[in-house]
Amino acid sequence: MCQIALVWWLVKSTAEGESGTYVGAFMLLSALPSILLFKPIGRLLERTSSKLVLVYAALAAALVIAALGGVLHFGLLTPVLACVFGFLTATCQSFVDPTLPKSVPELVLPEEVEEAVAYETSTQSLANAGGAVFGAMLVGAVGFPGAIGLNVLGYAFAALMTSRATFTPTVAEAPRAEPEGAAAKAADAAARSSGLGLLKDLPLVRKLLYSAAAINFFAAPTFVILPLYVNNILKSDATTLGALEGALWLGLLAGAFASRLVPARFGVVDVVAAMLTMFAASLVIPGVVHVSYAYGVALALAGVAVGVSNVKLVALFQKLVPDERKGRFFALMQAMISASFPLAMLVFGVAGDHVPAWSLCLAQAAGVFAIVPWLLLLRRLEPHRSP
Repeated sequence: MCQIALVWWLVKSTAEGESGTYVGAFMLLSALPSILLFKPIGRLLERTSSKLVLVYAALAAALVIAALGGVLHFGLLTPVLACVFGFLTATCQSFVDPTLPKSVPELVLPEEVEEAVAYETSTQSLANAGGAVFGAMLVGAVGFPGAIGLNVLGYAFAALMTSRATFTPTVAEAPRAEPEGAAAKAADAAARSSGLGLLKDLPLVRKLLYSAAAINFFAAPTFVILPLYVNNILKSDATTLGALEGALWLGLLAGAFASRLVPARFGVVDVVAAMLTMFAASLVIPGVVHVSYAYGVALALAGVAVGVSNVKLVALFQKLVPDERKGRFFALMQAMISASFPLAMLVFGVAGDHVPAWSLCLAQAAGVFAIVPWLLLLRRLEPHRSP
C-alpha cells in the first residue's frame, strides 16, 4: 500500500519530463538494501531466531511509516524524502525477504517443503495484490494519509501474529571431521563463506542465480513502467494503476498454486524456460495494444509465469542447499537476484522520460526472450529427474 501510494505521489507531484527519473530513483533505492546488506543479514540469520528477525523488522517498518506520516502531516514531504523513505522501508524488508524462505523448514516436515514454498509465495502475492488494489483505492478515496495509516497498522499486525507462531529451528550439524581431498576442501570453504564462495560446490544454483539477475534486469522495471504507462499512455488514475498491479500479483498467486500441478518428470530448468517464454510473450501485448484491459491480461499472464518459476526454483534450492548454509544462502540469493535492479530501474526510469512507455514493454520482452536459450544450457547440470 505504501509503495503504490508513494510512487503515484511521485508521478503526480513532479513534471511529466521528470517523473520517470524520480520513479526510477525510488525503485533503485528500494533495491539497494538487499544488495548492500546481504552479508550481515546472512550472518544474523545464522545466529538469530527467524521469529525475532521477522517481528523486529515489522516493528521497525511500522516506525518508519509512522515517521513518513508525520512528515506528510506537516507538509514536509518532497520527492527526495519520498525516495529516502522508500530506501528505509526496503531496508526493513531486506531482513524479511530471506528470512521467509529460510524459515520454511522450521515450520513444516521435509516432504511438505514444496507445498509450503507455494503457500508462502502465494500468501505474499495475495498480500501484494490486496495492497496494490486497496492502496490505490485509498489514495483515490481518502488520500495518501489513509494508505499510510493502514500501512502502519498492517506492519504492527504482522509483528503480533508472527510473535504468536511456533518455529522449530533445524537441528545443527554435528561437528565435522577435517576435510580431505580437493572436493571436500571446496565444500568446507563454501560452507564457511558468506559471499559467492558459498555456492562454489553448487554450480547449478550459482548459474540459476546469475540467470535470475539477468532476467530481473528486464522484468523488474515493470514497476517503473506501470505508473508511466497509466499516466502517459492510458491517461488514467491511481485506481487503474492499482488494478493493473493487482492483476500482476493475482497472476503470481495463481502461478504459485499452479506450480504443484506441473508433473515431476519436467525438470525445473525446462519449466522455468517455458514460463519465461510466456512472460516475454505477454509483455508484447501492451507494446502493441494500448488498452488497460489488454495490459491487465498481459500482467496476469506474466504473474502466472513468475509465480510458477519462483516456487520451482526456491523448492529446488531448498533441496540442494544444506541446512547450515540456508540463512546465508537466502540473504545471498536476495542480493544476487536484486543485483541488476538499481541499474535497471535507473535505465528504464530515465528512458521513460524520453520514449513512450509502450516501447519499454517491447524492450523488456526482447531482453527476456534473449536469455531463455542461455537458461536451457543449464539443463545438463540439473540433478536426476523423476520419471
